[in-house]
Amino acid sequence: MTTLLCLPGTDLDQVHVPPHTLSIGVDSGADNAQDYGIKCSMIVGDLDSVNRTRHTNAEFIELPSQDKNDLEKALDFCLDRGWTDVMIIGMRGGRPDMEMANI
Repeated sequence: MTTLLCLPGTDLDQVHVPPHTLSIGVDSGADNAQDYGIKCSMIVGDLDSVNRTRHTNAEFIELPSQDKNDLEKALDFCLDRGWTDVMIIGMRGGRPDMEMANI
């Protein structure tokens, strides 16, 4: 199974989501993913910018540490569960400081 981590960047228009993919929104990346037709079943991060009312069927998992950015926390979350086939989308085109931190 592939795990898809959706970040809030704007480079999602050319994304093909493989079948049997677990889509996880990384904070407001869930809002962005939904705008592109990707439904996230989980939303992780510090949850300070996601619009919770848009994701009525998603499981929200708060990862409040401020020592890591939300992508780092999401990757740790996946690895802790043994999910090693991870695809990351939405890394580019958002806030420049976040884009640099994601690299």
